[in-house]
Amino acid sequence: MARRPQPPPAWASTDYLGDAIAWAEAKRQCRRALYEWARSGDPHTYTELTQRVTAIAWPEGAHTHEGGQLGFLLGQVSLEELDRDEDRPLISAMVIDKMDNMPSGGFWALCEELDIPVAKARGARERFWLAEIAACHTTYGADIVQKPPD
Repeated sequence: MARRPQPPPAWASTDYLGDAIAWAEAKRQCRRALYEWARSGDPHTYTELTQRVTAIAWPEGAHTHEGGQLGFLLGQVSLEELDRDEDRPLISAMVIDKMDNMPSGGFWALCEELDIPVAKARGARERFWLAEIAACHTTYGADIVQKPPD
């Protein structure tokens, strides 16, 4: 659980590769998929997310730009879903690596950047992540019934 940092990091308001229209649509598509997955409580893979986000090219799939494109997208969408006054879960917890069945290093780096205390041990991380999934289901899964994301 986290709050939106004030001020937000500089990367949070940058359009990846400079195409503002395509980037805004990619974030909308990403957000819609994450809300759907939060409603079901079922995380999906990074590859599945890239298949849902068609507004931008994924020449190397989830590994495009060594994963930087997807990490940038998930980081921005996660920050946009946070609130300044209320703790909310990181919606990017709904995306996992298909080999590890847990979020990748980018998720944990975002936790660190947001000063979310998460231990390094796999068991502790898994418990944190499962709690985030449950919180995403409660927070974002309920939101989609009341107001679908853009």
